[in-house]
Amino acid sequence: MRVLDERGKLIDGLYACGNGATSAMRGIYPAAGITIGLGIVFAFRTVKFIREMRHVARGQCARPYFYGKDGELEKALQEPEGLYAQCPKKAVADPSSLETADLLALRTLMFLQVFRSAAWIDRERTLLDAHREMFKDEGTPEFLAQFTRTNTELVEMAIEMYESTLPTIGDLETCVLVNETVREFISSDDPAVHTNRYHVQKRFLGGHGFGNSGAMLFMPMSPRLLLAAFDPFVYRLVGRRGCSPSAPVSQI
Repeated sequence: MRVLDERGKLIDGLYACGNGATSAMRGIYPAAGITIGLGIVFAFRTVKFIREMRHVARGQCARPYFYGKDGELEKALQEPEGLYAQCPKKAVADPSSLETADLLALRTLMFLQVFRSAAWIDRERTLLDAHREMFKDEGTPEFLAQFTRTNTELVEMAIEMYESTLPTIGDLETCVLVNETVREFISSDDPAVHTNRYHVQKRFLGGHGFGNSGAMLFMPMSPRLLLAAFDPFVYRLVGRRGCSPSAPVSQI
């Protein structure tokens, strides 16, 4: 069972079972030992949920080829990863304590995570395989060779694309969304989500990339917090409490 605070809000990561939880009997005690079965059931469900969450998040950006053999890429990523390690702790303690500099650091790392994931590598490899298959009957070996890449080369492509496209998200408004529902945010090996609802709804011809109108980025920071960056010229948050890109305190 999930534990609520005095205001009825879920407390992240805190569960209860057995006599420590609200009784499913609603105050009735029909027989001795009745709470033992409930304790076993809800303890099992809690452990099952925790194990599933560990499986979902396992291996995120941890494959060896993301760091190379010389450690240079790992060293280069220490600063943004270090900033990200600090900001979520700050946000969980008090989301409104995040300042503009924190939000910008989080947005930069979220954008990095779009490219620096095994899922991005797999998608690029699938795309290259499709191109090679398309031209296999008429392409020369030299021509077809451009569609074959090692993991290391794909990682280099990902980082280069990140660096070249980073300026395109400079105008995205960034905020932290607080989840007040009973369903928690979850992460994965592909933690950052890029989408464009404006493009899908209007069915525009052409691109829907990071530099196009309507771009949106999302990444869970915790079961209750979601980092969001969006095009402020297309979308707006309704009923939000405070924030603009220039505000000293984040918008929650």
